[in-house]
Amino acid sequence: MLALEAFDKSLEIDSRAIDVLLNKAKALKRLAQPSEALGVVSQVLELEPTNHRALYNRACYHCIVYPDDKAKVLDYLERAIEVRGRYKTVAQNDDDFAEIRDDPDFVTVTGTRDGDGR
Repeated sequence: MLALEAFDKSLEIDSRAIDVLLNKAKALKRLAQPSEALGVVSQVLELEPTNHRALYNRACYHCIVYPDDKAKVLDYLERAIEVRGRYKTVAQNDDDFAEIRDDPDFVTVTGTRDGDGR
């Protein structure tokens, strides 16, 4: 929790500090608070709509918080891939997408063969 306090103090000085916001979101996710992490990533995207890290993490966190909302997860993931193509490969082995990894639409978006992560 000390990390969150440090992030909050930094944000008191500069509420638009993208790296601080992204690190806070990552910490919240690791503290099993993915809904809060999703909210922070949304703040980043309001400030910087094409931030590739925020776009990708929005897909990850949305998948954790709303695992039944596959269409939105894949839309978010496709947007991240449009901005930074490497996320197509990264997503294939990301545990955040475990719930949908074998889904045919995820396989199509990530280019995974048979949902095997390759």
